[in-house]
Amino acid sequence: MKCLVPCALLAAAAAAGCNTQRFPNPMEPSVWPLPPGDVPTGTPGPQEVTVFRHSDPVMVRRAGAAAGFPLPFYQKKERVQSGAAVLCAAGGRCELLWPDDASSVVIFDEGVCEIGEPSREEPMVVFKKLTRIRCVLTPEDRVALMGGAILRGEAEQKSGPFVVERIRDDVLRVVNQSKQTGTIDFRDGELSISPGEYVELPLLAAGGEPFVHDPTEESVTVAGNRLLVVGGIEELGGGRIRASTASSVRAMGVTIQLGAGEELSVDVFTAP
Repeated sequence: MKCLVPCALLAAAAAAGCNTQRFPNPMEPSVWPLPPGDVPTGTPGPQEVTVFRHSDPVMVRRAGAAAGFPLPFYQKKERVQSGAAVLCAAGGRCELLWPDDASSVVIFDEGVCEIGEPSREEPMVVFKKLTRIRCVLTPEDRVALMGGAILRGEAEQKSGPFVVERIRDDVLRVVNQSKQTGTIDFRDGELSISPGEYVELPLLAAGGEPFVHDPTEESVTVAGNRLLVVGGIEELGGGRIRASTASSVRAMGVTIQLGAGEELSVDVFTAP
Protein backbone atom coordinates (compact mmCIF):
# COMPACT_ATOMS: atom_id res chain seq x y z
CA MET A 1 0.00 0.00 0.00
CA LYS A 2 2.98 2.34 0.69
CA CYS A 3 4.15 2.01 -2.93
CA LEU A 4 0.76 2.89 -4.33
CA VAL A 5 0.81 6.51 -3.03
CA PRO A 6 3.90 7.74 -4.97
CA CYS A 7 2.72 5.91 -8.06
CA ALA A 8 -0.65 7.57 -7.78
CA LEU A 9 0.96 11.02 -7.46
CA LEU A 10 3.13 10.44 -10.56
CA ALA A 11 0.15 9.27 -12.50
CA ALA A 12 -1.79 12.37 -11.47
CA ALA A 13 1.11 14.68 -12.46
CA ALA A 14 1.42 13.02 -15.85
CA ALA A 15 -2.31 13.30 -16.37
CA ALA A 16 -2.19 17.03 -15.52
CA GLY A 17 0.64 17.60 -18.06
CA CYS A 18 3.28 18.70 -15.50
CA ASN A 19 6.95 18.91 -16.62
CA THR A 20 9.18 17.04 -14.18
CA GLN A 21 12.49 18.26 -15.80
CA ARG A 22 14.66 19.99 -13.18
CA PHE A 23 16.96 21.95 -15.56
CA PRO A 24 16.12 23.96 -18.71
CA ASN A 25 17.17 22.85 -22.17
CA PRO A 26 20.54 24.07 -23.54
CA MET A 27 20.43 27.63 -24.94
CA GLU A 28 20.91 27.91 -28.68
CA PRO A 29 23.34 30.66 -29.87
CA SER A 30 21.70 33.56 -31.70
CA VAL A 31 24.96 34.36 -33.56
CA TRP A 32 27.13 31.78 -35.27
CA PRO A 33 30.05 31.63 -35.23
CA LEU A 34 30.28 33.10 -31.76
CA PRO A 35 31.99 36.53 -31.56
CA PRO A 36 35.51 36.59 -30.08
CA GLY A 37 36.04 37.50 -26.44
CA ASP A 38 38.31 40.21 -25.07
CA VAL A 39 41.56 40.51 -27.00
CA PRO A 40 44.67 40.30 -24.79
CA THR A 41 46.84 43.39 -24.52
CA GLY A 42 50.29 43.80 -26.05
CA THR A 43 53.51 41.91 -25.47
CA PRO A 44 55.12 42.55 -22.05
CA GLY A 45 58.35 44.54 -21.99
CA PRO A 46 60.90 45.73 -19.42
CA GLN A 47 59.52 49.28 -19.15
CA GLU A 48 57.67 49.87 -15.88
CA VAL A 49 55.03 52.54 -15.31
CA THR A 50 53.16 53.50 -12.14
CA VAL A 51 49.43 54.16 -12.46
CA PHE A 52 48.02 56.54 -9.81
CA ARG A 53 44.27 56.58 -9.29
CA HIS A 54 43.09 60.07 -8.37
CA SER A 55 39.35 59.40 -8.67
CA ASP A 56 37.16 56.44 -9.63
CA PRO A 57 36.63 54.59 -11.85
CA VAL A 58 40.05 53.42 -13.10
CA MET A 59 40.84 49.93 -14.40
CA VAL A 60 44.16 48.27 -15.28
CA ARG A 61 44.74 45.34 -17.60
CA ARG A 62 48.16 43.74 -17.34
CA ALA A 63 50.25 42.94 -20.40
CA GLY A 64 49.13 39.70 -22.05
CA ALA A 65 45.90 39.49 -20.02
CA ALA A 66 42.43 39.32 -21.55
CA ALA A 67 40.65 41.01 -18.62
CA GLY A 68 41.35 43.90 -16.29
CA PHE A 69 40.66 44.78 -12.68
CA PRO A 70 39.57 48.06 -11.03
CA LEU A 71 41.78 49.98 -8.63
CA PRO A 72 39.78 50.20 -5.37
CA PHE A 73 39.71 53.25 -3.09
CA TYR A 74 42.29 51.72 -0.74
CA GLN A 75 44.76 51.01 -3.58
CA LYS A 76 45.77 54.30 -5.14
CA LYS A 77 48.62 53.02 -7.31
CA GLU A 78 49.62 49.99 -9.32
CA ARG A 79 52.89 49.22 -11.12
CA VAL A 80 52.55 47.73 -14.61
CA GLN A 81 54.83 46.76 -17.49
CA SER A 82 54.77 47.99 -21.06
CA GLY A 83 52.02 46.30 -23.03
CA ALA A 84 49.49 46.88 -20.25
CA ALA A 85 46.31 48.88 -20.80
CA VAL A 86 44.76 51.57 -18.61
CA LEU A 87 41.04 52.33 -18.80
CA CYS A 88 39.49 55.43 -17.24
CA ALA A 89 35.71 55.88 -17.27
CA ALA A 90 33.53 59.00 -17.03
CA GLY A 91 34.31 60.93 -13.85
CA GLY A 92 37.61 59.12 -13.35
CA ARG A 93 41.12 60.56 -13.31
CA CYS A 94 44.48 58.81 -13.24
CA GLU A 95 48.13 59.65 -13.82
CA LEU A 96 50.90 57.65 -15.47
CA LEU A 97 54.44 58.17 -14.16
CA TRP A 98 57.72 56.76 -15.45
CA PRO A 99 60.52 55.93 -12.96
CA ASP A 100 63.61 58.15 -12.97
CA ASP A 101 61.92 60.42 -15.52
CA ALA A 102 59.95 63.66 -15.44
CA SER A 103 57.43 62.39 -18.00
CA SER A 104 53.80 62.18 -16.95
CA VAL A 105 50.39 61.71 -18.56
CA VAL A 106 47.13 62.58 -16.78
CA ILE A 107 43.89 61.10 -18.12
CA PHE A 108 40.57 62.83 -17.40
CA ASP A 109 37.17 61.15 -17.85
CA GLU A 110 36.88 58.48 -20.55
CA GLY A 111 40.21 57.27 -21.87
CA VAL A 112 41.80 54.03 -23.02
CA CYS A 113 45.53 53.72 -23.61
CA GLU A 114 48.27 51.11 -23.92
CA ILE A 115 51.76 51.51 -22.44
CA GLY A 116 54.47 51.39 -25.11
CA GLU A 117 57.95 49.88 -24.98
CA PRO A 118 60.87 52.22 -25.89
CA SER A 119 63.20 49.31 -26.72
CA ARG A 120 60.75 48.36 -29.49
CA GLU A 121 60.70 52.00 -30.70
CA GLU A 122 57.06 52.34 -29.65
CA PRO A 123 55.50 55.60 -28.37
CA MET A 124 55.44 55.85 -24.58
CA VAL A 125 51.61 55.77 -24.65
CA VAL A 126 49.18 54.81 -27.42
CA PHE A 127 45.67 56.24 -26.96
CA LYS A 128 42.74 54.30 -28.39
CA LYS A 129 40.19 56.70 -26.90
CA LEU A 130 40.41 59.96 -24.99
CA THR A 131 38.28 62.81 -23.68
CA ARG A 132 41.02 65.00 -22.20
CA ILE A 133 44.66 64.39 -21.31
CA ARG A 134 47.61 66.46 -20.09
CA CYS A 135 51.19 65.47 -20.98
CA VAL A 136 54.62 66.55 -19.75
CA LEU A 137 57.31 65.18 -22.07
CA THR A 138 61.05 64.77 -21.82
CA PRO A 139 63.33 64.54 -24.89
CA GLU A 140 62.61 61.60 -27.21
CA ASP A 141 59.16 61.04 -25.64
CA ARG A 142 56.33 60.37 -28.09
CA VAL A 143 52.60 60.05 -27.45
CA ALA A 144 50.33 58.43 -30.05
CA LEU A 145 47.04 60.28 -29.96
CA MET A 146 43.62 58.92 -30.83
CA GLY A 147 43.60 58.52 -34.61
CA GLY A 148 47.35 57.85 -34.83
CA ALA A 149 48.98 61.31 -34.87
CA ILE A 150 52.23 61.53 -32.85
CA LEU A 151 52.86 64.31 -30.30
CA ARG A 152 56.48 65.20 -29.50
CA GLY A 153 58.12 67.79 -27.26
CA GLU A 154 61.48 69.56 -27.44
CA ALA A 155 64.44 67.42 -28.48
CA GLU A 156 66.81 68.79 -25.81
CA GLN A 157 64.73 69.71 -22.75
CA LYS A 158 61.56 68.91 -20.87
CA SER A 159 58.43 70.47 -22.35
CA GLY A 160 54.79 70.68 -21.45
CA PRO A 161 52.15 70.56 -20.37
CA PHE A 162 50.37 69.81 -23.62
CA VAL A 163 46.60 69.46 -23.27
CA VAL A 164 44.72 67.28 -25.75
CA GLU A 165 40.94 67.45 -25.76
CA ARG A 166 38.31 65.82 -27.94
CA ILE A 167 36.12 68.83 -28.70
CA ARG A 168 33.90 66.96 -31.18
CA ASP A 169 33.43 63.35 -32.20
CA ASP A 170 35.76 63.89 -35.16
CA VAL A 171 38.15 66.61 -33.90
CA LEU A 172 41.02 66.72 -31.39
CA ARG A 173 42.44 69.99 -30.10
CA VAL A 174 46.10 70.06 -28.97
CA VAL A 175 47.05 73.10 -26.84
CA ASN A 176 50.65 73.98 -25.99
CA GLN A 177 50.68 75.42 -22.45
CA SER A 178 54.46 75.20 -22.08
CA LYS A 179 57.29 77.62 -22.87
CA GLN A 180 58.77 75.27 -25.45
CA THR A 181 57.68 74.27 -28.95
CA GLY A 182 55.85 71.01 -29.61
CA THR A 183 55.52 68.99 -32.78
CA ILE A 184 52.74 66.79 -34.20
CA ASP A 185 53.44 64.24 -36.93
CA PHE A 186 50.17 63.93 -38.85
CA ARG A 187 50.11 61.85 -42.05
CA ASP A 188 52.72 63.49 -44.34
CA GLY A 189 52.85 66.75 -42.36
CA GLU A 190 54.94 67.98 -39.43
CA LEU A 191 52.97 70.58 -37.47
CA SER A 192 54.83 72.91 -35.10
CA ILE A 193 52.97 74.31 -32.06
CA SER A 194 54.51 77.38 -30.45
CA PRO A 195 53.82 78.31 -26.81
CA GLY A 196 50.19 79.39 -26.37
CA GLU A 197 49.10 78.04 -29.75
CA TYR A 198 46.76 75.16 -30.52
CA VAL A 199 46.13 72.81 -33.45
CA GLU A 200 42.90 71.02 -34.30
CA LEU A 201 43.32 67.56 -35.82
CA PRO A 202 40.55 65.73 -37.71
CA LEU A 203 39.88 62.12 -36.78
CA LEU A 204 39.91 60.61 -40.25
CA ALA A 205 38.52 57.22 -41.26
CA ALA A 206 41.88 56.56 -42.94
CA GLY A 207 43.73 57.43 -39.72
CA GLY A 208 46.29 60.12 -38.94
CA GLU A 209 49.39 57.94 -38.56
CA PRO A 210 52.59 59.49 -39.97
CA PHE A 211 53.43 58.14 -43.38
CA VAL A 212 56.38 55.77 -43.68
CA HIS A 213 58.79 57.52 -46.02
CA ASP A 214 60.60 55.63 -48.74
CA PRO A 215 64.38 56.13 -48.29
CA THR A 216 64.65 56.93 -52.02
CA GLU A 217 61.99 59.65 -51.80
CA GLU A 218 63.12 63.07 -53.04
CA SER A 219 61.62 66.51 -52.59
CA VAL A 220 60.97 68.42 -55.83
CA THR A 221 59.39 71.86 -56.28
CA VAL A 222 57.23 72.31 -59.39
CA ALA A 223 55.34 75.56 -60.03
CA GLY A 224 55.66 76.50 -56.35
CA ASN A 225 54.34 73.12 -55.16
CA ARG A 226 56.50 70.80 -53.04
CA LEU A 227 56.25 67.23 -54.33
CA LEU A 228 57.70 64.08 -52.77
CA VAL A 229 58.74 61.78 -55.58
CA VAL A 230 59.84 58.15 -55.72
CA GLY A 231 61.12 57.27 -59.18
CA GLY A 232 62.01 59.70 -61.94
CA ILE A 233 60.10 62.69 -63.33
CA GLU A 234 60.86 65.58 -65.64
CA GLU A 235 59.26 69.01 -65.57
CA LEU A 236 57.46 70.02 -68.78
CA GLY A 237 56.57 73.58 -67.81
CA GLY A 238 53.21 75.05 -67.04
CA GLY A 239 52.97 73.00 -63.85
CA ARG A 240 53.09 69.65 -65.67
CA ILE A 241 55.44 66.72 -65.12
CA ARG A 242 56.15 63.46 -66.94
CA ALA A 243 57.31 60.21 -65.35
CA SER A 244 60.42 58.79 -66.97
CA THR A 245 59.95 55.53 -65.03
CA ALA A 246 57.18 54.07 -62.89
CA SER A 247 56.90 56.67 -60.11
CA SER A 248 54.78 57.86 -57.22
CA VAL A 249 54.15 61.54 -56.51
CA ARG A 250 52.88 62.70 -53.11
CA ALA A 251 51.69 66.07 -51.85
CA MET A 252 48.96 67.43 -49.54
CA GLY A 253 48.27 63.93 -48.20
CA VAL A 254 47.53 62.53 -51.68
CA THR A 255 49.69 59.94 -53.48
CA ILE A 256 49.40 59.40 -57.26
CA GLN A 257 51.02 56.49 -59.08
CA LEU A 258 52.36 57.22 -62.59
CA GLY A 259 53.47 54.75 -65.22
CA ALA A 260 56.45 55.45 -67.46
CA GLY A 261 55.54 58.23 -69.91
CA GLU A 262 52.40 59.36 -68.08
CA GLU A 263 51.92 63.07 -67.41
CA LEU A 264 50.39 64.92 -64.48
CA SER A 265 49.39 68.50 -63.70
CA VAL A 266 50.34 69.57 -60.18
CA ASP A 267 47.07 71.51 -59.99
CA VAL A 268 45.38 68.25 -58.89
CA PHE A 269 47.03 68.67 -55.48
CA THR A 270 45.68 72.18 -54.91
CA ALA A 271 42.42 72.35 -56.88
CA PRO A 272 39.28 72.35 -54.67
